[in-house]
Amino acid sequence: MWSRVCACSFLQSWNHAFYWECMKAEGGGAPTGKLADAIAKDFGSLDEFKKEFATAGNTAFGSGWAWLCKDSTGKLVVTKTIGAGNPIVDGMTPILTMDGKN
Repeated sequence: MWSRVCACSFLQSWNHAFYWECMKAEGGGAPTGKLADAIAKDFGSLDEFKKEFATAGNTAFGSGWAWLCKDSTGKLVVTKTIGAGNPIVDGMTPILTMDGKN
C-alpha cells in the first residue's frame, strides 16, 4: 500500500509541477512555429484542438487532467487522465496539461 501511496504522491507532484511550467506571465495566444504546424496537421486547426482539449478537461470527472502529448509515432494527441494518472506511463511525451478538477 505504501508504494501505491508514494507513487500517487509523486505523480500528482510531477503533474502539478509540469502544470505550472506550462504557464508564464504575459503568456497565452496562439502557438507558433513547429507546434502550430503540428497542431494544424494533427487536429485540422487550432480551434479543433481547443475543442478536444476542453472536452478532455471537462470530462475528467473529479480530479483529472487534460493533456496534449506526442505519441510514440510523433503525432500530437489529446488525452485525459484521472487522479494521479500521467501519460508518460503510456509512452507519451506531455507538451501541455490542464488541471481538470471539477
